[in-house]
Amino acid sequence: MAVTIPNILTSLRIVAAPVAGGAILWGHLEVALALFVAASVTDGLDGLLARVLHQQSRLGAFLDPLADKTLLLACYVALAYVHKAPAWLTATIVVRDILIVSAVYLIYLRIGRFTMAPSLPGKLTTLLQMATAAALLVEGWRAPAIPLPLGPLYVTTALATVVSGVHYITVGLRLAEEGGE
Repeated sequence: MAVTIPNILTSLRIVAAPVAGGAILWGHLEVALALFVAASVTDGLDGLLARVLHQQSRLGAFLDPLADKTLLLACYVALAYVHKAPAWLTATIVVRDILIVSAVYLIYLRIGRFTMAPSLPGKLTTLLQMATAAALLVEGWRAPAIPLPLGPLYVTTALATVVSGVHYITVGLRLAEEGGE
């Protein structure tokens, strides 16, 4: 296994996750925001570099969604804990990820190693979850005199989260049926 720039960027996103979550818990939202934005930028950058530099790998394909989930879950759980994110939105995100990981594990048990490519609903959901987390961090840090209208963003993010979760589980079930025959 060769060390690649895309995998280093992805690994840095994984490392940034607990640091950003800790910064939120300790009340350093400006630090959490800077880490979160930097880590979120690497989400697009690592994939772009992997394609441009011809450094796509099985490890990268595994680490990238792990890094996204780690970063988003660390931030949402910490934000909910300090009452800066709605608990229902955090629960929606957490439950979706638990269901997807559980489904992937069960499919693996049924058919062995398989590949499930990222989908458009999944990518859109990640983008919305990142944008919402960034908005929550900005609002929590700056506490603007005129609050940001986050309600529609919460609902859109929650709906995308549910739709992409159903999509991934449906695709996974189809893979399990095809691979089990």
